Formats: sequence, C-alpha cells, structure tokens
Amino acid sequence: MEVLSTVEGLESLEPTQVNARLLPLKDWNAGEDSYYADMLEELNTGHTAPFIYSGWENLAVPMGEKMIDYICGNATLDEVIACFDESQHLVTEDITPYYTTVTETISTEDCAKLVGICFGEATGADAALISVNEWNYNLETNKMNAQGVSGNLFPLPTGDEEIVSVFPTGWHDNIRTLTMTGSQIKELAAAGYDAYGNGNPFPYVLVTKGGMELDDDTTYTIPVCGATEEVAEAAGGFTDSGVFGLDAAREYLSQFETLSAEDIVWE
Repeated sequence: MEVLSTVEGLESLEPTQVNARLLPLKDWNAGEDSYYADMLEELNTGHTAPFIYSGWENLAVPMGEKMIDYICGNATLDEVIACFDESQHLVTEDITPYYTTVTETISTEDCAKLVGICFGEATGADAALISVNEWNYNLETNKMNAQGVSGNLFPLPTGDEEIVSVFPTGWHDNIRTLTMTGSQIKELAAAGYDAYGNGNPFPYVLVTKGGMELDDDTTYTIPVCGATEEVAEAAGGFTDSGVFGLDAAREYLSQFETLSAEDIVWE
C-alpha cells in the first residue's frame, strides 16, 4: 500500500494507460500528452463536480446515452432533463433481479461453453463457436479480444451486471450467426480467431448439442463470437438473429436455482 499510495506506484500498474489517468493524489500532475492537459485549468478552478457513483449505477446507461444524444445534436436539453425525471425510479425502486446463484468459480473456458449453449439454444442451432479472451499482456499493443468471453462467474447471485461481464453481446447486442459447413467450422475452431492478423489468435471453444460430431459436408448456421472480416465474408457475412443476447442469457440462467460447472451441459 505504501507503493500504491504514490503516483509512481499507481502508474506502474498499467504503463500504457498513463495518459488516460486522472489520479486523486495531491502530487499528481497531468503531462503535456495527458488527455486531461487541456482541461487542467478547469479542474483546478473547481469547474467540475465529483460523481458520487454508489447507488446511481442504474442511471449511468440511460443518462449516458441521452447525454451522448444531446452532445451529437440528437436531443434537446429539455429531453435530457425529462430523462432524469423519468429515470428516477431506477434509483428509488432499485431492486436487482437475480436469475440464478453460482455456487463455485466457473472458469473462462466453461463460461464460453455456457455462452455457446445459451446462444445455440436461443437461435435453434446445433453448435456454437465462442472465442476466449486470453490475457496477452503486451506493452506495445495491449490488444484484447472484445468479441470473446473474457471473465469468470464467481459464487454469488447472478444478475445483469454479472451476465454482461461474461457474455460478449453485452448490454445492447443481438446474437449473430454464420453459415458454414462442418468442415469449415472445425477448421476455424482449430485455427482460432486471429483478430489482429498477427499470427497470435485467440482460441475458440466449440460446443455442440449433445456432444454431436459435426458432419464435414453438412451446412450449419451457428452463433459465432469473434471472426475476422475474411472469415465472415467467406461465410456470406454475419446474420443478425434478432435474438437479444441479454434476454437469452436471462432466460437460460433462470432455469437453474443454482449453477456450477457440471450444470453446463447441452443435452
């Protein structure tokens, strides 16, 4: 803690993000290349207000989206104020719904399997191909896989926030599918998702209904999380299934009173 209570200690945690940091320590100064350099005078003269976040989490998304609309000229100030008024119930009636309770730490790979089963059932598919966001620390690139499963589920009640921390569709996206032959699916699963074309692909988890073996010559339409433009184009492009990922996850998880890794089976 003695080290982490210094500017040097905090900046050492992730050196590639120094320019984006706004540290609360009194001896911190924004460098010339800091994103905050241009507004430092405004900060120091008190033209800001602290954002008291605890308890206001439910307002962050609707108000943030409305403010973006306002900044882009797509909403008026009166509409922003109305959004504040209309969203107050999200704070005053804040009852978090939980869909299941996880009883053990579920690994990233098992979470990818869970996502594949959920998305496969939701779209009526026989298989799913889900990329996994392995942590590849690189000071020069710091490239991650935003299309893959990147976290674990931990032993606690599971609601929307836990879902979006694992399911690649996040808060807003629908499940997308690709149409490929069994042979193409297996080849892609073995090759991995080379998101940045650098020969360092993110691995896939291929899950099939009932553990079936895909027939090489049969064509399947399956949910895919993470595919290069070349792969998607060769498969005729992604298709929006029209199934909202968050709703699919809510419905799937709600069938389990409790959830552990051994429950993640596609029957």
